Amino acid sequence: MRFDLHCHTREGSLDAKVSLKEYVMRLKAAGFDGMLLTDHDSYKAYRYYLKNKSDPVFLNFTILKGIEYDTCDAGHILVIMPEHVRLPILELRGLPVKLLIELVHFLGGILGPAHPFGQKYFSIAT
Repeated sequence: MRFDLHCHTREGSLDAKVSLKEYVMRLKAAGFDGMLLTDHDSYKAYRYYLKNKSDPVFLNFTILKGIEYDTCDAGHILVIMPEHVRLPILELRGLPVKLLIELVHFLGGILGPAHPFGQKYFSIAT
């Protein structure tokens, strides 16, 4: 399976210009089977998907819930939580990375640097 694991949408990120539906259509056309939604500090696009997942554009395409969290001391971190976990604090940026790691791991999630060698949001500086 081919997945895009770092996706921003117009519904959830200020720096995105493409809607979730258009993103899915582009990925399908390129041979992808799914995506990990990682909007900045937001699950808005994922909530949109849940409300509209019967739309034909989403058929035969997997959309996973993720987020790109903006820590106060280590830049942007991609976070993937189990589907059943609701953690509103992830939509409020600014936790220290050490606390974020402990919280995510405690609740069964995984995380990693969003831009491991990026200049503006250097994620491996801790």
